[in-house]
Amino acid sequence: MQTDDVLQMVMKKLLELTLKVKSLTEKVGVLENTVLEMKKTQITTELENRAQRLLSASAEQCKKLEHVLSQAQNEVTNSIEETVQVCNDKLIEGIEATSTRLTYTKRDMVTTRLKTEELEKASFKISRLLRMNDLAQISTKGSIPKRVNVTTAIYEDKIYKLSPVWLATISSNSITGRKCVSLYTEDKKQAVHIYYSDEKYFYFFNENEFKYDLKEDSITQLKMELHLEWKRLACEVVNIPTGSFFSKSRNGKSAVFYVRESMICVRLDSGDVIVLDANSNSIYVNTRKLIL
Repeated sequence: MQTDDVLQMVMKKLLELTLKVKSLTEKVGVLENTVLEMKKTQITTELENRAQRLLSASAEQCKKLEHVLSQAQNEVTNSIEETVQVCNDKLIEGIEATSTRLTYTKRDMVTTRLKTEELEKASFKISRLLRMNDLAQISTKGSIPKRVNVTTAIYEDKIYKLSPVWLATISSNSITGRKCVSLYTEDKKQAVHIYYSDEKYFYFFNENEFKYDLKEDSITQLKMELHLEWKRLACEVVNIPTGSFFSKSRNGKSAVFYVRESMICVRLDSGDVIVLDANSNSIYVNTRKLIL
């Protein structure tokens, strides 16, 4: 039963009792007036006794009525208290159930977030492995056909920005003065130096300078750094758009540089391919990543 229904029943009962009290009160008033009249006119003792009995009966009725009203009040109070208690219990149960659902929801959200992070990491790892595989496959000797009639050249007085990570310029050997193309990262922590007259070798820098023998697939650490100029050059920087290619020739030898969105490819006349990851300092040669 709803709280409003209980209150309506209580009010109806109180109204009925009130009407009874009013009726009895009116009767008591009439009797009192009668007694007064009887006293004034000195009506017989029998009538007075009768009036007294009526008054006594009325007083008894009033006491009974008072008792009924008290019981009704107690019933109303108890009913209201019970209704309030039931409502409070249901409210508390609802709050506890909601709290439990919120706890489970929060736990599920945390679990979902952790699973999402795991999936993102796994997806990133898979993408990186696929990308590494693509770069390695492209670095296979002969994977890029020889490009003829390449007219775009690079010049000594400019620095060419190939990607967010890699730059290129013409520099020279610190001892012999021989010119080479130096490709290096913007933070100058890694570099690759390529010659044409002796394309059996190329050099790269990673805190120390190394010589890489393409035919023997061997790496030798040099005792001294042969290439220093590329670190000091301060020339005009020219952006090379994605999809461009350019070349540098010397003594009939040439190297063609292909600038792609994800990589920079260098094809030597020998067919050897050097691949630089456009977004990192990774270098791939002959399907393998250079690891020192």
